[in-house]
Amino acid sequence: MSLNAIDQRTSYVAPTATTMYYSSWRGNGAMSWRGYYDPGYYTTEKVYHIEVNVFSLRSDKLIWSANTSTVDPSGKSDLYSSVGQAVSQRMKKEGFLK
Repeated sequence: MSLNAIDQRTSYVAPTATTMYYSSWRGNGAMSWRGYYDPGYYTTEKVYHIEVNVFSLRSDKLIWSANTSTVDPSGKSDLYSSVGQAVSQRMKKEGFLK
C-alpha cells in the first residue's frame, strides 16, 4: 500500500432557514413563530489517494492492483481500516477473495 497524493477539496454548504409555528394549546387563536438561520460556510477536506498492489510470493509477480481514496481519516488506524475495507470489498466483488 502506498500513498500517491493528498488533495484538498473545498465545498460550500448552503445556508438553511428553519421556521417553526406555534399555536395556543387552548385554541384561542394565538400564534407565534420562531425562525432559525444558519449562514452558509466553506469546509475543507483532505482526500488521500492510495494504491494497493498484491504480489505473488511464488512467482514474484504483480497479481492484483487497485487505487482508492479516503476523505479526512481521523488517524493512521482509521486510514488503514477504511482502505482495508474498500480493498477487501473490491477483491470479493472481482472474485479474487471469497
